[in-house]
Amino acid sequence: MGTLDTHFCGSDVIVTPDAPTDVSVGLPCFDVGFSLRNDGKLVYLYTDGNAVTHVAAFVPDAFVSSGGTWSLPSRPEANDTLIPTPACDAAGGPSGFALDPETGETIFNCPGSNDWVDEAGNLRVPGAAPLSLGYGGTALAFAPGGGLLVFAPDGGATVATGLPGSFEMDAARPVSDGWKVALDDGSGNRTLFHVDFTASATSLGIYPAFDAVELTSAIDGANALYLFGSDPADSSGGSRTIARLPLNGSSADVIYTDFNAPVDDYTSTPPHVFARVGVTGGRLVGVH
Repeated sequence: MGTLDTHFCGSDVIVTPDAPTDVSVGLPCFDVGFSLRNDGKLVYLYTDGNAVTHVAAFVPDAFVSSGGTWSLPSRPEANDTLIPTPACDAAGGPSGFALDPETGETIFNCPGSNDWVDEAGNLRVPGAAPLSLGYGGTALAFAPGGGLLVFAPDGGATVATGLPGSFEMDAARPVSDGWKVALDDGSGNRTLFHVDFTASATSLGIYPAFDAVELTSAIDGANALYLFGSDPADSSGGSRTIARLPLNGSSADVIYTDFNAPVDDYTSTPPHVFARVGVTGGRLVGVH
């Protein structure tokens, strides 16, 4: 599933890459931090007109018909389900959130603090932004001096061993015994590692090269890496693509592109909208 900004603030739609005209609407302006919950719900953070931030679970809206044409709803967040973040109420709402892969619970960070807490106010990750919450109350984060930290349920942290000396993070996926982590050596060479709860990392294989400026990425249940970025077929750099890189495969498969996408038609019934990326960019939310 991916969210792809069509052109302007408040025009986000949600699609599956293989059906870019089958869109779900809508999302408000100033929406960030999208993540799929374990029940399939899309959870996101947004800032309202009073500069207060909220975490909400997306509920689909309908297009609005007026005068023979269709438009996006004016307040798409109105029917979305707010998720309580009581520890941050006095600070104007949370600055970020993460989702527990087992329970679906929201873990969040309040402005002015480096700690991440749950809805009951319990400390979950002390002093670090989690890259990925793990099973059993664990978490994965960047280490201050480089590398990765594995947080135990009691908050103790261990630097992971067995990883390259330097790398760029592509994606992390929690699994029952740790995380699958895709790393880039900075030259486009990508490797998948398994990092267990003892902070020991083991290489699982490599990914084929794909020539695109990456924006976001995700790992699926079969260890394939999905890259969302600039479409190399468009010399202007304005189009976006999603490529699937199979682990130890020979080549990448392009599963979505908005290069030469058809023009939207809001006068048809139902409206014909092709999910394309505008100036504010797009996001690959997650894969199964």
